[in-house]
Amino acid sequence: MPFLLIPLIMIPIYIAYWLFSTAENFTKYEKSAINMNYTPTLDEKEVKKNKKGDILLLLKNPNILIGTLCVLLGQAAFTGLNFWLAPYLAFVGEFDYAAAAGWSVIFTITGGIGQIFWGNISDKIGRKKTLLISFSWLSVALILFQFSAENLMWLIGIQLFAGICTNAIFPVVFSLITDSAKSGSTGTAMGIAMTGMYLGAASPIVLGYLINQGGGWSSYSGYITGLYFLASCMIIAFLLTLLFTRETVGEKRGKDWALVKKESCGIE
Repeated sequence: MPFLLIPLIMIPIYIAYWLFSTAENFTKYEKSAINMNYTPTLDEKEVKKNKKGDILLLLKNPNILIGTLCVLLGQAAFTGLNFWLAPYLAFVGEFDYAAAAGWSVIFTITGGIGQIFWGNISDKIGRKKTLLISFSWLSVALILFQFSAENLMWLIGIQLFAGICTNAIFPVVFSLITDSAKSGSTGTAMGIAMTGMYLGAASPIVLGYLINQGGGWSSYSGYITGLYFLASCMIIAFLLTLLFTRETVGEKRGKDWALVKKESCGIE
């Protein structure tokens, strides 16, 4: 019932948003933004139509292609962990079902803070370095989740530790991608990245298979295999970022080491 009723709350919210989002209100917002010296959402002078083949051209940029793959892997880990944790606590850790559901969202406390912190840090130390730290952090955090059913303190501590980087990777990767896209193509580049995010959300299908193959929903083995699958996604993302992306901001802009040339990543 919660999964049925709570999402239905969004229906009146979306209807209200649709009624409010008129051309008149949008124009009013644009004028207000200009009056307050903010950048308007759409400047007609800057609008450029994408040419045929722009998507393929963007995919030839290693920062955009690898960034998209990292978004896919990051979303696979994030969605997978949300899917994995509650049943692990309930069926393996023998938590009360309501408690398992309630205690499995603690990482959101540090998730929002980490997203702001690492997003700002990446402006100073660089996108690539920030992503390497985050992917390493999450690799360790995901492996630690096998101990989350030991007791409540372990569960809270591991989640708070993981939350520092669970959300953080996305704004940093998106910044790397938009930094690397040519003028007028940032929207298309972000669209490519979002496609990777949608594909990554399919990771629970893989986890369900691994859990079933490991002995079923009450078997410790299947969950651990699934957990190492999620950690491996972060290790792969780390290696892809290290080898096939170039830094776009900070002191190391274009001066970092990789197997690809900085020019191919849109860095002059």
